[in-house]
Amino acid sequence: MENPFEIILEKLNSIEQAIERLNKTTKNEDDILLSRVETCELCESRVKMLSL
Repeated sequence: MENPFEIILEKLNSIEQAIERLNKTTKNEDDILLSRVETCELCESRVKMLSL
């Protein structure tokens, strides 16, 4: 069985790569995309909510 934290890390890496691709193709500098830190914070808050 794969470590759940490794699965989460893989998914976050995929999200980060998708954001990087979007940043390269986005021409409008006003577009705000989540950084990896913001994505991690969002995931962490959701995990905390689920554990209540």
